[in-house]
Amino acid sequence: MSILLNAPGSGTAINPAMTGAQTSPVNAGAEQPVLQTINLTKYVDTPTGPLNIMNNVNLAVRSGEYVIIYGTSGSGKTTLINAIAGLDRPSAGSIIVGGRDIVKMSDRELSHYRMAALGIVYQDTNILDALSVLQNVEMPMTLAGMPEERRRPQALKMLEVFHLSHMANKMPSEISAGEKFRVALARALVNSPLILLIDSMIDYLDARTADDVMENIRFINEQTGLAIILTTNNPNFIHYPHKVVYMSGGQVSRVVENRPLRRSQ
Repeated sequence: MSILLNAPGSGTAINPAMTGAQTSPVNAGAEQPVLQTINLTKYVDTPTGPLNIMNNVNLAVRSGEYVIIYGTSGSGKTTLINAIAGLDRPSAGSIIVGGRDIVKMSDRELSHYRMAALGIVYQDTNILDALSVLQNVEMPMTLAGMPEERRRPQALKMLEVFHLSHMANKMPSEISAGEKFRVALARALVNSPLILLIDSMIDYLDARTADDVMENIRFINEQTGLAIILTTNNPNFIHYPHKVVYMSGGQVSRVVENRPLRRSQ
């Protein structure tokens, strides 16, 4: 049975089934990571030889866990996110999601993996200017072949969660940068992902909008149990997640746990 969860500051709600999550933030098997990287390494060839841009990164994220990857520009954050998303193949190492190593997947399998398992939000949002707000949120379901009579209500419900219902028919050129980021979040969640990846989007918002978006992200994590990985170079946000993974020079320098992951009884 689905449970409707009221979003902060509104009478709207999130249905855990919409995000592929369970009604309890942590399942019985939560000790097993939903995502694990093992000795993940990426290097590029240069005239002077190979240059490591990510070196032996080991990361484990459990179901229901909210993780921030923190580091300055060039620390390897985006390289790691792109590898997890299957958009950039590592030079060595493994990425285990749902018991499978995505590094060994074909391009076709990776495309299906991104569609079925991931919600992704990048700093430029990738909102399509030729489509309305509603059509943008519908896009993952459209690509999955879902008929309009099924995808339209689900997209509208997700717009409610992010306080965007009144903008459903607006074009991207008619909304603010902060609103575009909320549209991108709604689109990333609408196709019931296993993991939500958010790369540096918060770093390009004004302080008030960023705080509002971060509260929405924390709410989604706490109430649906969706695993979330967010990258940032802003130290003002590192108190939000369960743990912070600090990266420097393409490596994990330390991991700090803010609070334990709540477990089901």
